[in-house]
This record gives sequence, C-alpha cells and structure tokens, in this order.
Amino acid sequence: MLLFLGDYRDSLEQGLLGHWRAGTLMLAQEHETRGRSLLAGEIAGLDRDVLRTFYGGDGV
Repeated sequence: MLLFLGDYRDSLEQGLLGHWRAGTLMLAQEHETRGRSLLAGEIAGLDRDVLRTFYGGDGV
C-alpha cells in the first residue's frame, strides 16, 4: 500500500507537469494536486513498524 502511494504521488506530479507544459494548468488544480501529492508522499514515507505499533496489530 505504501509503495502504491509513492507511485500515486509520482503520477500526480507527472500529470501536473503535463498540464503545465500544455499551458492548461489552472491555479486551483495546482493547489489540489500539490496537496494530494504532499499527503501521499507523507503517508508513503511512514515507518511501517510505527503504524503497526500505533494500530496495535500485525494486520498493517
């Protein structure tokens, strides 16, 4: 799951770059994509052991 989030973040950034190159990027779209990208990157960077301890199990 965490690897997926890293890939998702990268995909968002590539899509944003594509819109920027095409000249179709809108400010609201930039802000939304930036927020999603930052959040996905932060979650993907979490330590799995910390998550397991926080949620109290091995199912994480």
